Amino acid sequence: MDANTIRIILFILGIIVIAGIYLFDRSRKRGAPTQAVSQRREPTGLGDENSDDILLGEVDSPAFHEPPRAQSVGDASMAKTPVTQEAEPEAAIPVRDQVTRDLDIAVDDNDEDIDEAQLLAAENPDLPTLIVQIHVIAHDGEFPGEAVFAAVWDVGLEHGDMGIFHRYQNTPHGRKTLFSMANLVEPGTFDPENPGFTTPGLALFTQLPVAKDGLAVFSDMLFTAECLAAALDGELYDESHSAMSRQTIAHIRERILEHRRRVQLAMS
Repeated sequence: MDANTIRIILFILGIIVIAGIYLFDRSRKRGAPTQAVSQRREPTGLGDENSDDILLGEVDSPAFHEPPRAQSVGDASMAKTPVTQEAEPEAAIPVRDQVTRDLDIAVDDNDEDIDEAQLLAAENPDLPTLIVQIHVIAHDGEFPGEAVFAAVWDVGLEHGDMGIFHRYQNTPHGRKTLFSMANLVEPGTFDPENPGFTTPGLALFTQLPVAKDGLAVFSDMLFTAECLAAALDGELYDESHSAMSRQTIAHIRERILEHRRRVQLAMS
């Protein structure tokens, strides 16, 4: 088992452990019994920008203040407002509109247009790394397995290594993973032959650098997560358990740009 595979396994385990704390807090805030979140269902958080500094399974746990529900694709005029909430955080936005209108991220879908320097960076284990993730959490209850698989096939993710789903990129060096999607139920995997399961949420994540520009990968991952949320009646959250707002997206984009500068400096 190579180092990258071990790193992915540890990362998924960290996601599941931290996720349990998040769902427990969320259930308690809604007045639900703690039994609603079992020990084997644990949604996750994201570590520091450099994977070497990540302490998997460790998370700050202040009382979680649940943000308003994110709007789904095409439902900008039907945003839902929380009924009871002491202090409303910044309202979540239609993510598709945010990506295409406010951030103006150019996404090149041509698999043949590969930046050789980017590909070399993705294959260099000594470069600084940045983990980015987005959670798709069930608005009320859990996602049924059949609905999850239908939504995942629709957005073009493929089942592959580690028993999870991936977005692949064709390169001169073969197919490379751009980002992945894990189950928030231990052990984080999916079995396409067994759709009879439920899950409180899904975790999309990537570890930059990969075989494509980080901003383009983030844009694709964000749009994919929004499509899943719209299909499954879910909500989008970042690693700090906050709704994906304009401010959140802009902050992640800044982190990706800073990581790009660090990689270029390390390669120079």
